[in-house]
Amino acid sequence: MKRKKILKRLASLEAGLFPDGLSDEAAWAMHDCLQSLHMAFESRYLAQLIRHRKSLEMLYDPEHPWRTQPRL
Repeated sequence: MKRKKILKRLASLEAGLFPDGLSDEAAWAMHDCLQSLHMAFESRYLAQLIRHRKSLEMLYDPEHPWRTQPRL
């Protein structure tokens, strides 16, 4: 049930965040800007992102499956 609330909130956020009726040129410019921002963010924080991702990885233990945390 919580997942449905999250999806509903995300859909309403997207509707307000991205306007309808953008021209092709404006959509491309927005894409280019967001992609550049994403690349800059990753290059600046890549080590931290990798470290955090590794901390989230849990190996599955077939002998004790209840010890493995569920993935969200």
